[in-house]
Amino acid sequence: MSICLCGQSAEKVLDLIALKRMEHYGRAGKAAFDTCRAGKKELHAALELLPELENPIQLVVPSQELRVCDDIHNTRVWSGALPEKSLVMLSPGVYSASPEFNALLEMRGKTRIGRALALMGYCGIFAIDESSEDGFINRPQLTSVERLSSYAREIRLEHSSHVLSDTTGLALERARSPLEARLALALTLPCGMGGFGIARPELNTYIELGKEAQAILGRSWAEPDLLWPDAKVVLEANGRLRHDGKFGDDLTKASALEADGYAVRFVTSKQLRSPRQMMVLGHWLADKLGVTKAFPKRELLEGLLGDIMSFEYHHISL
Repeated sequence: MSICLCGQSAEKVLDLIALKRMEHYGRAGKAAFDTCRAGKKELHAALELLPELENPIQLVVPSQELRVCDDIHNTRVWSGALPEKSLVMLSPGVYSASPEFNALLEMRGKTRIGRALALMGYCGIFAIDESSEDGFINRPQLTSVERLSSYAREIRLEHSSHVLSDTTGLALERARSPLEARLALALTLPCGMGGFGIARPELNTYIELGKEAQAILGRSWAEPDLLWPDAKVVLEANGRLRHDGKFGDDLTKASALEADGYAVRFVTSKQLRSPRQMMVLGHWLADKLGVTKAFPKRELLEGLLGDIMSFEYHHISL
């Protein structure tokens, strides 16, 4: 008998694998999943091999009669199609849902905004770590929008796959923090959803700097948070810790970018919570991007920002 982690339990081990703090032994598919149970015996044996996991430990099983929910277990059921390589083998008899399978399971019970932000976590370059200084750390992407879209196509007859496919159309890759993910989503969602319908930026992409900018920053490259390269427009997202303690570094980065002809603006979570301030930002962006466009109705924007800011990533300590 085997077990398969899902939810925040799977996310934790997937983060640790991506950070090279934990080994894995390849992928598995339906044949392995069909052996997975949520029994106490299997779980106890698995926990001796795994890092400490937050309770309740989340598991996924192939049939309803195997479902167990108590203070220790929280079990989900997946009885639909399961593509090959949907599981990651952690040790013999111990599996984790792959990033794609776990993302599919995470679509359940969330709003459309929550689903998009969840995917931006999987496709981002940050991991939630409540034991860290500012609540998250850098890590490689767990997956990509293209891999998620491909996974949804493989199980296209399932309702959850349609939800996943729809959500991949909203998600952006390479957010380096929850604030960047929230900001990018608010700016790019269509006006009918309360967003600004701004063209999608590149997130945390490397750009080469000119000599004057290099002299200011002390290196030959920069990595803007949100970049519209053709218009040379940059937004820098400043979270609580960075805003309080490291703002001088960001001002130096902004000076270097401005020396290279970029227009730069800073955004904090305070601005993102305020429809009025976001309207000001939207008009600034439209002007710098050289576009004339409609803006969302105030009540739609207010509702969207409320949804975005109320979304919570899993509480994980790595």
